[in-house]
Amino acid sequence: SDSCSVTDYRVLQERFGADIRIINSYGVTEAAIDSSFYDEELSKLPSSGHVPIGQAWLNARFYIVDSQLNPVPIGVLGELCIGGAGVARGYLNRTDLTAEK
Repeated sequence: SDSCSVTDYRVLQERFGADIRIINSYGVTEAAIDSSFYDEELSKLPSSGHVPIGQAWLNARFYIVDSQLNPVPIGVLGELCIGGAGVARGYLNRTDLTAEK
């Protein structure tokens, strides 16, 4: 659950991909550690930068929002908010706690 460079991921896939399954996962402690996974063929990997965080696990929902927590259109930059059953209790209606963390 850390940032993974495309170069490192490609090296791992090329070296060990035939023997083991390599998955890049993403998440934060407040959302059950891993909330998403990237498990695609090397041909779908970006040419540089970092490996995408992929798609949400079954118990997670992802929302990209603006500074007022309104959803943004696809392709517009915003902040990632994670929701769903895996999110720790105590954050609902606690904007102060959310902002602090």
